[in-house]
Amino acid sequence: MRKFGLFVLIFFCATLVSAQNTQLKINGYLSADYLDGRNESVFPYGTFQNPKLGLIFSGFLAAKVNFVAEVVLQQDVQVELNQTLLGFSFSNAFNFNLGLYLVPFGKYNENSRAYEIFLIEPPMNVKYFYPAMWRDIGVQVSGTMAGLLYSAYVGNGLRENDWLNEGQQFKDNNRDKGFGGRVAWNVDQKFEVGYSYYRGKYDENNSRNLVLQCLDVSFISQNYQLIGEYTRADNENPADYADGSGKGYFALLTFNIQGLWPVVSYQHYEYEDPFHGVGFLSPVLPGLGISEDRERWALGLVYNLSQMAFFKLEYQFNREKGVEKKNDMLLLQVAVGF
Repeated sequence: MRKFGLFVLIFFCATLVSAQNTQLKINGYLSADYLDGRNESVFPYGTFQNPKLGLIFSGFLAAKVNFVAEVVLQQDVQVELNQTLLGFSFSNAFNFNLGLYLVPFGKYNENSRAYEIFLIEPPMNVKYFYPAMWRDIGVQVSGTMAGLLYSAYVGNGLRENDWLNEGQQFKDNNRDKGFGGRVAWNVDQKFEVGYSYYRGKYDENNSRNLVLQCLDVSFISQNYQLIGEYTRADNENPADYADGSGKGYFALLTFNIQGLWPVVSYQHYEYEDPFHGVGFLSPVLPGLGISEDRERWALGLVYNLSQMAFFKLEYQFNREKGVEKKNDMLLLQVAVGF
């Protein structure tokens, strides 16, 4: 993926210089975090973390033929691709894409770059039930019909791993293809309700299904936002084990006070799976199991340094059922889009 990402970056830069008939547009973003937690948190000593630079190349090769390529450079000199799509726009009702795409699951997954969101860390149901910036390789169709927005896809799908959020893959691990999509009702320009579905066999033996579902609601205006997502996960395990099952949700409220946005978010996540977890390597060597029930209050402030530059402050009150841990977190972030 690193070499391929560099190739795509070089290719589109060359296109900018040499192609006279191609309409090319370049956008980008950058961000960096500081995290400092209490004694039992992941970052008990405080650390600068997650420097990231993203470049998005887009344009038209012909009247109805477009392309998008998004390259992300992260810490430790990692280069990743978020998107490489060749699209064909036949009408508002039908658009066809081929390549690497961000999976249309809820609204958060496709719109979670640092300058697009008010939280610094993804909500727990987003973070734990599927990979960060979940991508897939395959075909995708989208459009608007009878007032409904839709997007459907067929791709390689997710693979089995010790945790659901570590199932990202780019080469299929079995004969099955994952499929799914999202349909949304745009009630007006501010209010939208959507439902997302994903299904695919995720084990190497091509025998056990993973099903993810999401209901999202958003009310967004120029001066306030109210956003929520509910996620459910169901994964089949071998016959000797009960199946895995989990659910989670988040709600976020923020509003504008002369460029200062107070943020309040409540998040809940629970998941039971006796087969996966720490120590899982394959169906022959199961893990220690997963049993989690967590909640979080996230309180923050976001200050608009400019129209596309933001400074974020967030404090997390983390709680886990049956466990007393001092793992609250303070987070800072600078995010810029250009």
